Formats: sequence, structure tokens, C-alpha cells
Amino acid sequence: MPKPKFVKPLLIGLACTIPVGLVVGVSVNWDHMQYISAVGSSGVKPFIEKFGKQYHKEFKQFDVTVESGGTTFAVEELAKGYTSLGNASNNPYPNIHSQGFTDKWVNKKTLTLGWEGLCILYSLPNGLSDKARNAFDIVISKDNIEDLYSVFSCIHDVPSWEDGDDCMWRYMSAEAQAACDITDRQICKSTQILPFLRSGGNTGANSSIAFTSYSNLIDFKDLPEVQQKAFTGGNYGNDNPHMETDESNSRAWQSFVNTNKPGSMVYLTTSFLVNENNVKQIKERGYKLAKYLANDGSTPVGFDLDNVKESLKQICVVGQYNWFRPINVMLDVNLKKAKDFLWWIYFGNDKTGAKYSQDYIDTVFSLGAKPIDYDTNFTTMCVDGNVSYENLFSLQATDIELAKTRVPRFAEVYGAEDRYEENP
Repeated sequence: MPKPKFVKPLLIGLACTIPVGLVVGVSVNWDHMQYISAVGSSGVKPFIEKFGKQYHKEFKQFDVTVESGGTTFAVEELAKGYTSLGNASNNPYPNIHSQGFTDKWVNKKTLTLGWEGLCILYSLPNGLSDKARNAFDIVISKDNIEDLYSVFSCIHDVPSWEDGDDCMWRYMSAEAQAACDITDRQICKSTQILPFLRSGGNTGANSSIAFTSYSNLIDFKDLPEVQQKAFTGGNYGNDNPHMETDESNSRAWQSFVNTNKPGSMVYLTTSFLVNENNVKQIKERGYKLAKYLANDGSTPVGFDLDNVKESLKQICVVGQYNWFRPINVMLDVNLKKAKDFLWWIYFGNDKTGAKYSQDYIDTVFSLGAKPIDYDTNFTTMCVDGNVSYENLFSLQATDIELAKTRVPRFAEVYGAEDRYEENP
């Protein structure tokens, strides 16, 4: 039976129309969508992810993708132009030198989005009286930090080390010791600390660096070289029992829980504490958080597990708690979409840079960190201290340029070394 004459023209018309429609649809999506990629530290990832989602809601044409991989990977990817942003939870400058990318860093810039605090979690000895258990308190200070580093490096190569410096009693507050009877004292002095070591030291040791370099209780460079290598390279010793755990907070926590041994101690970042389920488990299991005594001898400060978010707002303050790591982002100052995104994080749509946006402040606090101080911290990253789009992303405000004149206190954080070396 012969086909109607109109079928062939119709099929030809459809054949021509469908590809055109597909091409138009694809071209519209790809022509208008711009991707901002970020790779690196898993500690910075939640911050960029949350800011990225907010940015996409306001600017639909931008999609922010975030992947982990560590600071070393971030430096390499940014140096080679494979990513828009590189994330680092420490000063990335040593990686830049060691990886041989100094010559590629003349147009790169490191910005700090906030400060993430550090907390030390521990389990109490077994068999304590109710009075001793209720009063039990560990305080970390300049008087015991050197010994604690010996415990966590598993290398007791310090002049001050004595037998018993790895037991719980050594780090208890005077009030906690006074609450112990004879039996309690014996229990505390016989309960050895079981440190949980972050094996991520083999690939960058961001958490280990935060634990050592950012305590402000001792200069990391004053530690014995073998201990420095333990924390920066994972070359731990065997002077005391220990457990090695993953670099991430969640895996370190899970290892801590699974081991469930009295005297266990692990350091975690404060972003872990903003998770209500984590706090609930800490309280249910009877774990506690160590307090911190600043070098000025002020009252020890600690995290309030009954009001975590409010205490976090107070505790990550420079001069009060003073144990935190930077939330750093590296970028190429010639890449406009990266600059626009980072400016928006701080100031929203305010082009003057006169003050932070409330969204920036609220988002940083909600993730367990503290926003950077506008007057003393942010202006340090700008040319002549004047906050403007041009000054922040000027070629005069790149890591290499600022390394030549940067104030040491900020150089150790933002990405520029405290002394500039042409041939490191």
C-alpha cells in the first residue's frame, strides 16, 4: 500500500528540527553556565560548599564544585591552572616552596575566610569516686604543652620529660587534683594517656600542624627536630602506646569511640562540635573537653557542651582561646570569577568593602569557626591596608610580593613567609 505523500516531508522536517533543538538547548546551558572549581583541604571544604550553594542561589549562572585532596594537591592544581581555587587549612607557603612552584606564584593570593578552633577530647579514668569524676578537669598550658607534645609524638626527647608525664594526673587542674582521695590519685597517676595520632601527617598533616603550630603556647620550631618530623611527616616514635587514626574528624572520632579506653585523648577541630549529634554522643559517653590556659595567665577557657554554638563564638577569639587554624583559600588574581566569588563571600553585593555581610558572619559561625577581624586581619591582606576590590586583588598584594614585607604574625597564616627567600 503506497504511503501518503505528506509523510516524507514531515519526517525530513522532524529530522532537521530535533538536532537544531538539541543544539540550541545545549548551547544555552553551556554558554551561560560558569564553573568555579575548588580543591584541597577537607577542613575548608564545608565552608566553600556552603558559600558556593548560597552564591549559586543568587547567581544561577555560576556553579561552585568542591573536591578534597589536601593542601599539597591544591597548590599543584592551582599552580598548573587546573582549578579556580585551592583550599588549605594551614599556611600553604611551605608547600609552594617544596613543590617548586615559587616562580608560578607571582600572581597568586592567599585569603583567610575564618579561624577554626581546636578542641582536645578525652575519656576519664575508670573507678573514680563521684566527687573526683564530677570535678575532673584537664587544662593545657605553657607548663605542660611540651610534655603533651612528647606524648603525641611518642618521642620523649625533651629535657623536662620525667616518668609519669604521660599519665592523666600530670594534666589535671589543681582543683581537680584536690577533689581526689588517695584511691582517686592512684587511679589518675596509673592511667596512661593513649594519644590518637593523625596519620594524615604523611600527606600534609593539617590537623597535626594545627595542634602544634597554632597553640601559641610554644614555638613549634623550639621542639626537637625528631618531634617536628613526627607532626609534619607522620614519623612518630614508640616511646608510649598510641593509636594512629585518619586525618578527618569523623574517622578520628570513630576510632576513638571504637577503642573506648580510659585515658584516650584526641584533638578535633571545632567544626565537629557544631554537629548536635556529635555533642550528644560526647555527653552520653561521658567524655570531656580539655580547657586552655593562655600564656597571659588568665582564667582557663573551655567549650560549653550545653551551649556549643554560643561558646564557639566566644572561644575562637585571638588572645582568649588562641588555639585555632586558618581557613585559607588560594586563587589566581587574574581569574575574575574567582575574585568575584571571594569578594561576595566577605561583602555580598557591597562594592565598597566597608563592612562584612551578615551572611558571611553567620555562615562562618554556623560552621564552628570565627570570622576574621576586619581591622587587624583583613586589612593586612590589602595594599596599604585599604580595603577595596582593587587593593585586595592587586598584583602588589600577591603572596610573593607581600612575603617581602609581611608582618611575621600574619605571615605565618596567610601564605607569605616571615622572611622572603629568592631561592628557598
